[in-house]
Formats: sequence, C-alpha cells, structure tokens
Amino acid sequence: MEVTNPELAIIRLHGRRADTWEARNDVVTERYRYLYEQTQLASWLSAIQRAADGAMRVHLTFNNNHANYATTNALEMQQLLAGAV
Repeated sequence: MEVTNPELAIIRLHGRRADTWEARNDVVTERYRYLYEQTQLASWLSAIQRAADGAMRVHLTFNNNHANYATTNALEMQQLLAGAV
C-alpha cells in the first residue's frame, strides 16, 4: 500500500469470505458478508499510520455491506484508533 496523493489517502476494507469470493453464480452481497475480528482490524493500524504520515487526511471505508457489519467494524476501528493515538 502506498500513498499516491498527499491530500487524501483512502483505505477500503470490504472483507473477504474465502468460501464465496471465487464462487460462480453466487449473490454478490455474499462475498462481502464478512465481519472483521478485532485482531484483523488491529492489524491495519500500522498501515493506517503510514498513510497518515504521507497524507493530510485518511479516510477508511468499510464495504462489508451485510446487515450492520460495516458500521460495527467502523465503530470498532474508531475505538482502536483512539487507543493508538
């Protein structure tokens, strides 16, 4: 991962269900039916910090769009980032 614009870095997280990612004729939303575990979110902290070192703003977007998975993971990431500051 590399910052390509010093004004804004965007990191997109959409999960990856291994059992449905490559499946043919699968409903697309099933690919993104993925709730990150706390340890998986924490593993992104160093990449987010590197992005913050190279850009004025960093936006994280969660596209694991099943039920409330994206908002749940966004709130968890917010808590992790607050502890990392």
